[in-house]
Amino acid sequence: MVAPTPKAPRYQLTEQERRLLREALLSERHGRRIRRAEQKESN
Repeated sequence: MVAPTPKAPRYQLTEQERRLLREALLSERHGRRIRRAEQKESN
């Protein structure tokens, strides 16, 4: 009996998840600038 793996081997990302991942990668690259801009907009 094989133990169930936490991840499904070929799990397709939904459009929403893909967008979240893309935003996460972008914010990793130049996060401070984006966060500062967002703070200015929200205030």
